[in-house]
Order: sequence, then C-alpha cells, then structure tokens
Amino acid sequence: MVSARYAEYIELIEQASHTLPFESENFLIDTVIKHINQFLTGNVVVSTELPVGAGIVDVVAGQIENRPKNKFNYETLTRTEAYVLSHLYYKQRLRLDTIARRTELPIAVVENVLVKLHSGGYCTTSGQCYIRTKPLVNNLVAIEGKIKNWKRALQQAIRNQLFSSQSFVALDAKYSKPAIQNIMIFEKYHIGLAIVFRSGFIHVIYSPPHTHPIAPIMPIIAETALLERICSLE
Repeated sequence: MVSARYAEYIELIEQASHTLPFESENFLIDTVIKHINQFLTGNVVVSTELPVGAGIVDVVAGQIENRPKNKFNYETLTRTEAYVLSHLYYKQRLRLDTIARRTELPIAVVENVLVKLHSGGYCTTSGQCYIRTKPLVNNLVAIEGKIKNWKRALQQAIRNQLFSSQSFVALDAKYSKPAIQNIMIFEKYHIGLAIVFRSGFIHVIYSPPHTHPIAPIMPIIAETALLERICSLE
C-alpha cells in the first residue's frame, strides 16, 4: 500500500530518478557527515562505524553540552583528558588507582588530568573517589546509510532507538522511491527518512520527534564509545 503522502514527493522523486547514484555506501556516509547539520545543529561531534551494544552504527552524532563561560569546554580538552573522562563512571565512585588501571596511564598523569576535569565540572569527588556528573554529549542522533535496501536500514534504525534521541535512515536519492512510497512505516516507528543526492543535497522527508532512548544505560554506552573514538590516543 502506497502512502497518500507519496503524492507530495512526486516532483522530488522525478528529480532523484535522473541523478547519478553513489559509487558506494562509504561515499554516501561521507556526504551525510559533511552535511550533518541537516540532522543536528550546534556544537556537534560525529563518528562512523561506532560499536554500540551488539551493533555497529553507520553514523552517531551528538551535541556537546554548553558549559558556563568561566569553565573550559570540550574543545579545550586534550586527547588524554577526554580519554580519561571516557573511562569514568556515572554516579559510581572510582578510586585514582582504578582509573589509572582502566586507562593504562601513570597515576601521576591521571591525577593531574582529574584535577582539571574536576575544576571544569566534568566530575566530582567523594572522599578519595571520582564520579562523572553528567554526559558531555547530549541529544544523540543515529543514522543508517544505504544505497537501496531501505527495509534493512529501517530495521537497524529501529534498533538504534535503544540509545538515540532520533534515529534516521539515509538513502541514495536515486533509489529512494520505494522508501518514500512507504513513508507511513517510517512514521509509525518514529524513524526519520532522508534522501541523499550525490551533489551533496540532502532532503529530509520525515524528521521524527525527539524521544527518550528505550534502554536507559545505552546512551551512556554510546556516549562513551563516541568520546573514546573522537578522542582516542594516538
């Protein structure tokens, strides 16, 4: 059954049918990343092929939380500082030696890093222990990119709702007609649909409402994986 809304996109589909297809999914994903502001605005961090739980997500993007002006922010963190931060637990006390063991860094280095993280509001202390106070990355968006197989992408995007505030499927515009014909399925499951042109133009057909992640622990896992990836030690 074709959605009644399909008629709204006949002209767009006609335009897409005459465009060149992407050479590979990697090129499509690269285009999505270059135009990530179509999905998420503000101070955004993004990574590809991110392992979250039992799956690998094509693109995960998040907004860096704004800090008071008198505090340093993410952009001033060194890789080592961000790396240590990613190994702290939320609402759970960790001793200095435990953090050093988890990060495989010298205790003296970790201690100096924790002083800065504490002064910036990224963690707090309880006795001789350190605790992460709240996420550095908020409003996680997951995007699954595919050339043709929109049904497979939809299944993956539904899974990504475990940790994301919004979950999208991004399809090659050349082959997007079947997905647009079934836009009501995307709306039913609150999965966004965007079509990506090789020229770099992205048209978001449907942007889903922001929702709370299904699994409360998963955003923490995803945020930690994202932080480790973008700030990994060289």
